[in-house]
Amino acid sequence: MQNEISFEESIQKLDEIVAELENGNLPLNKLKEKISESKTLIENCKNQLREVPAIIEDLKSIVD
Repeated sequence: MQNEISFEESIQKLDEIVAELENGNLPLNKLKEKISESKTLIENCKNQLREVPAIIEDLKSIVD
C-alpha cells in the first residue's frame, strides 16, 4: 500500500477479506492477491500500534 491508511480502515478491509476468504469462491490467483493484501494491512496495523506507547508517554509527560 503506497499511502498508509488508518488503523480502522485496515481493520475494515481485513474484515472484508476474511469474509471473502470464508466464502471460499475465490480463484487461486485472487486468493493469493487477498493474502498478500492482508499481509500489508496487518503490517500497517502493527506499525501504527507500535507508535502508541510513545504517544502515551508523551501525554503522560504533559500531564505530570
